[in-house]
Amino acid sequence: MNKRGYIQYLILSSLLLVIALSGFVYTGKVTSDTKFCVDTDNGESIYTKGICTYSGGKLRDSCTSINVLSEVFCTSDGKKQYCFRESITCPKDYYCLNGACVVRQSSFACYNITDCDDNDICTIDLCNVPGTNQSWCSNRRISGCGKPK
Repeated sequence: MNKRGYIQYLILSSLLLVIALSGFVYTGKVTSDTKFCVDTDNGESIYTKGICTYSGGKLRDSCTSINVLSEVFCTSDGKKQYCFRESITCPKDYYCLNGACVVRQSSFACYNITDCDDNDICTIDLCNVPGTNQSWCSNRRISGCGKPK
C-alpha cells in the first residue's frame, strides 16, 4: 500500500470509528417491502438478541450505548412485510450487551474487544469503558458489508 492509500485507509477507519462511537441509530423502516420477514427472537424481545431476516438479507439487534438497544423486528403495512428498527432504553438495573438487555452484575462485561467479538466480519466490535463496572460491548454493522457488488 502506498502512502496515499494508507492515508485514505486511516481517514476511512477513523470515520467508521467516529460513526460507531456516536451512538447514531436510525429508527424506522430499514428494509424495502418484501414478501417475507422472520425475526429469530419473535418480535420486540429486548432480553434476547435476534436477527430479522428478509428477502434482501439480515439485520441484527445491537447496542448503541450502555443503556440503549437497537431492536429490529418484523412488521407489516397490511400488504408487505419489512424489518423495522427501534431504539429502546433498557429497564432499570439492566444494560445493553451484544444486542440484548441483560441484568447488571458486579462482574465486568468486557476487558477488551475479544470479549465482544460476535464472529461477524461485517461488524465493528468494541469494548467500551473496558475493565470497569460500566464496561459494555457494541457490535456495529458496517454499511454495505456482505452485500453482492
